[in-house]
Amino acid sequence: MLDFDQKKLNQPKKTIPQLKDSLNESQTLKFQQLKQKIFDEAHKQLLDSKDGTKFERYTEDNQAVRLLWAQDFNVEKAFTMWQKWITWRLKINADDIKEEDIACEYQSGKAFWHGKDKLNNPCIVVKVKNHIPGASSDTMVKYVLFLIEQGIQKSEEAGTGMISIIWDREGFNIKNVDYKLFETFKQLNQVIQDNYAERIQKVYILYPNWFFKTIYALVKPFLTERTKKKVIFVDQIEDMTTYFEPSELLIEHGGTSAYKFSYKLEKKSLCQQQESEQQINQVDQNLLSNNFDCCGVQLQQEIRADLEDECKG
Repeated sequence: MLDFDQKKLNQPKKTIPQLKDSLNESQTLKFQQLKQKIFDEAHKQLLDSKDGTKFERYTEDNQAVRLLWAQDFNVEKAFTMWQKWITWRLKINADDIKEEDIACEYQSGKAFWHGKDKLNNPCIVVKVKNHIPGASSDTMVKYVLFLIEQGIQKSEEAGTGMISIIWDREGFNIKNVDYKLFETFKQLNQVIQDNYAERIQKVYILYPNWFFKTIYALVKPFLTERTKKKVIFVDQIEDMTTYFEPSELLIEHGGTSAYKFSYKLEKKSLCQQQESEQQINQVDQNLLSNNFDCCGVQLQQEIRADLEDECKG
């Protein structure tokens, strides 16, 4: 079974700090205004739902404060973010994701929770080399959302409400490139930045080569200042002990933990359709790989031109 309990997530948290307690008088007034707007809209959006815990979850105080932080206490902008968040979640039935929906992706080991940073925030390890293209966009959205929900539960149990991310690029190559899902991840990135950025303490990028740094330079202008400050490039793996105790880090990440992720898929038939999708996708991947070398020079020139334009701007 997966390390996740939806019912447990919906239970009141006694250890998590109440963010509204840190607000000043002006901020508290804006918080109350946002809460009223959220409360009124939630009644409309969840009118057909008899699940009281769902209503409590979508009107939760700390989420409202995080939205205000993200929008510099602009009530209207924060409310718009909340509307997008709840509309998106209801559209994809985010509260009804089942184990079998994401088990095939989960067993790949491309992402798993392990350890915590020095601030006691639980950490998710992402190993991009374990990603095999082929899953549908719908499956990937559910998988990413499931991991986010898992992290929220762990962070609130830890009493911090925040998570850290280790993005391990070691071993990444062309076979891991899933160009069919680029558009999906662009959408997910916006949703995460709008609604979950204030849940993220830091993102540690391991083995960031020149190409990755160049791509990030192009993406960076579209990120908020708060989000930019959360991204840390780690060129020397030994530097990870600055942020984590060695016992909380895998050996390959400069720590002493010998933990090995494993997940036993109880129903192998669940992955048969995905395997078929992967085989079909592999044909496209081979075509992409065959053209990758000849496109490399042109791609570098285009990136260089974009960077020069960015600098001029």
